Parts: sequence; C-alpha cells; structure tokens
Amino acid sequence: MGGVNKMRRKKFIALLLFLTFFIPSVVYADVTVYVKTALTGGAAGALDSIDGAGLVDGDLAFVFASDVFYTYRLDDDSAASESSPSIIAPDANGGDKRWILQNSYNIDYMPIGRIVQAGTNNVLTYTGDYSLGLTLSGNTSITLPESGTLATTSQLTTDNSTASHYLYKDSDGHIENAALGTGLSDSSGTLNISGLTNAQIPPPKVTVGTSRTVAENAEYVICSGGACSVTPITPAAGVQLCVRNAPGETNAITLVNITDVYYEKTDHSGYQANANYKLVSGGVATDSICIVGVDSTHYAIMNSTGTWSHTAP
Repeated sequence: MGGVNKMRRKKFIALLLFLTFFIPSVVYADVTVYVKTALTGGAAGALDSIDGAGLVDGDLAFVFASDVFYTYRLDDDSAASESSPSIIAPDANGGDKRWILQNSYNIDYMPIGRIVQAGTNNVLTYTGDYSLGLTLSGNTSITLPESGTLATTSQLTTDNSTASHYLYKDSDGHIENAALGTGLSDSSGTLNISGLTNAQIPPPKVTVGTSRTVAENAEYVICSGGACSVTPITPAAGVQLCVRNAPGETNAITLVNITDVYYEKTDHSGYQANANYKLVSGGVATDSICIVGVDSTHYAIMNSTGTWSHTAP
C-alpha cells in the first residue's frame, strides 16, 4: 500500500503543478477557484497575492505548500485578524475579505478512499485503501475494519509486514499485535494482557471516603469518615473488589445488594440462600473483605476479617 500511496502522491503533486502554472484560476457561474503554491509572502504563487478587488464571497482556493494541501473559502465580511494558515488576508484591496481554511492534509497521509461524514459526532468512515494521520483528543474511538490493518506509521517496516505497534483484527474478531504474537482482546472486547509488561498494565483504582459505586473491574475502597456504602459492579468472572476501614476508624461497611446476585458466606460453606442480600460489617477497625466475581450472579469471598452479616435489603 505504501508504494501505491507514493505513486498517487506524485500524480497528485504533478496535477497541482500543472494547475498552478497553466490554469491559475477557473471561473464558474458564481465563484472562482484559484490554485496556489504558497500561503503568504505576496509573490505571484501565494494566496495573499490575489487582489481583493476581484474576490467575491464563496470563492475557493487550493494551495499546495510544504507537502500540505489546503482548501480555502473566501468570506467577504470576515474582518478577522490574519493568522496563517487559518486566516489569510489579501495584500491588496483586502478590506474585510479573508480566506478561511476549510481543510488541510499532509500529502503523505491523504486518504485515497472515500470519506463520509455522518451525524453530529464527527464520525468519519474511510473505504478503500488509505493512509491516515490522526491527532486524537477528548473521547475518541477507533473502529477497526473487518479486514485490513491499523498501525502507527512510524513503527512500520517498508513492506508493512511487522512492527511493534502493528494491529489488525483477525477473522474471529480478535485484535492482534504482530510483535507480541498474541491477541489483545477477544471478539467481545475482553482484554487479554498476556505479553504486556507491568508498566503497560494500569493499576487498580483506589477510592477513599464513605460511598463508592464501583465502575472498574479491579478496585480498592478505603472507608473513612463514617458509615460506608459500597456498590459493586455486576459480577463477571475475575472482577475484583477489596474494601476495608481506614487506620483507626470503626465504620460499619455495607456491600450493597445487587439484583439476582449471591454473596458467598464468610465461612466458605456456600452462598447466601437468598439473592439480593447485602453484606454488612460489625463496625470495628479490622473490618475488611475481598470479593471476586465467579460468574454473572455470584461473588466469592477470598478473605475477610471482622464479622460480616448477610442482611435483607
């Protein structure tokens, strides 16, 4: 795919150069389309060299400069301060007219497939073969294709065959890593951390206070400041939660009841006969308990100190 991208890049550059020197502008019914090779500087090939007297609202400009392809639209009453590359002001007779940047692409990462933008969440779907550069911020999700690859360019070899960050989805829906030689997740999204170092595995969450609704698969809660209420997440195999009193505090700790879920008895003789019961400690400094999910309806008690009672909600 890298060879295809380079060939198409050369064709694209050749086309821009042809348009720049032989067809510097094209006039349509309502707007003019300009092709330039620089943003500022006032020279003939620069966007700001276009005389503002002849510009009308909605004119378009394509600029190829330093391996970046820019698209601009003219706003005839913008009056904004010039700030390249976002806003370009004509050097002559500009008045309030400004070139407003619409999009920019690094030529090395220009998508070759089709781009579709849908909805209000800025969801972009690329089809076909493409090389894509992304800067991610905020809550960003990437959906892997059913076939093909997702990889960081800086880590790829020349034949795109192996890399330390080379990811792909196999036919069973597993996300694979070529360097690790192991699946990173199964088709349901369950994380498989085999092959990862301790530094790559995030530590469990720790919460201190009187109330916690657990949201992570592994958490520690230290009860401090009064009677403590902890609501575990719905159990699943391997989910872990440990709760204890802060040093010197004698808070009563409650593991809140969960619909259709059974807590094990502290003597390990079986599970509480009734689902939906909560676990309540006696309220001494040594109260602590660690539970592990066995399946979707059972929590096993790995260890506990103090007196714990199964209580109807």
